[in-house]
Amino acid sequence: ITDGSSSWNETITITAIGPSCDAPTGLQVSVDNTDATITWDAQAVAPLTISDDFEGHEAFTINSSGTVGWTYIDGDGSTTGRISNYNSWTNANEEMAFIVFNPSQVQYTNNTSQTLASRARVTANSGSQFIASFYADPAPNDDWIVSPELNFAEEFTFSFYCRGGHSSSYTETFEVLYSTTNNDQSSFSNSLGTGSVTGGTNVSWTLKSYTVPATAKYVAIHCTSNDQYYFCVDDITISGNAVSGAAAVNIYDNGVLVASNVTGGTYTATNLSVGEHCFSVRAVCNDDSESLAAQQCVTIESNLPRYNVTVNAGNGGSVTPSGEQTVYEGNDFTFTATPNDCYEIASVTVDGSN
Repeated sequence: ITDGSSSWNETITITAIGPSCDAPTGLQVSVDNTDATITWDAQAVAPLTISDDFEGHEAFTINSSGTVGWTYIDGDGSTTGRISNYNSWTNANEEMAFIVFNPSQVQYTNNTSQTLASRARVTANSGSQFIASFYADPAPNDDWIVSPELNFAEEFTFSFYCRGGHSSSYTETFEVLYSTTNNDQSSFSNSLGTGSVTGGTNVSWTLKSYTVPATAKYVAIHCTSNDQYYFCVDDITISGNAVSGAAAVNIYDNGVLVASNVTGGTYTATNLSVGEHCFSVRAVCNDDSESLAAQQCVTIESNLPRYNVTVNAGNGGSVTPSGEQTVYEGNDFTFTATPNDCYEIASVTVDGSN
């Protein structure tokens, strides 16, 4: 930034704040004469399982969100180590929280026909891939994988499998936490427990399972290892009875609020005027703000007899509008006839009569 006499060159962080709840889903509008019935997905509780075995992620991707929508925090901001006596891999030594790791693609330096999987018996708990947090340089690790936003109706279960690397000389440490607000690192003030795992050749994976209160909006695994090797995580599962749909909505007709805090997933607007009606339905959030809108437009037709009128101009002038027009019984429709220069309107003929 410069004002002509001096300049300033620093990083500016701009945070965009969006709605605090999601827009309603399943919006449908049906028309019956001059009434319109609006339906949407009302709030309901149903079983939900979120799981990831990391097989669908591209190998050696840093901080991969996948289809679940994981987010990551690289709190240490350090470069990371690699495995001695094995060839490098894509993104090795880079700054990261976690990397999608495929040990069958990491070759032994002295014999490339052997891999970390075949030689050191480092394999995934299921499939061929897992995520790993490699030792930070400088230590310690401060690396997080964070769930998408959650909305469970009651206590739910958060579980995963973990292990250390291929050497039993190192012990990896971690903590499991949750946030009741947002996914900022400082918001994870609630601990579900700490743990440690060691590595080794052909070592078994350890299942960790935690009961999480319904107030949790995010859960996270935090690698806290201090100058160790690499912490491995696989088969993450979050399951319980989750809340879906909108508890209450506000309904707008062509931008005008017509109903507030409507519950139950249905509303009927009656005696609508002829023409287009665009209904916008916005969820009422917990802080009384509104979500983005789900919208659908419909057209209300008159139940009066309808006539089609065809209008044309002869040579020397024009009429607006022209062509076939629709008019309802009892309504007026205006046409404007305009002669060309040096012409005047000689006659107006309706159904052949002057």
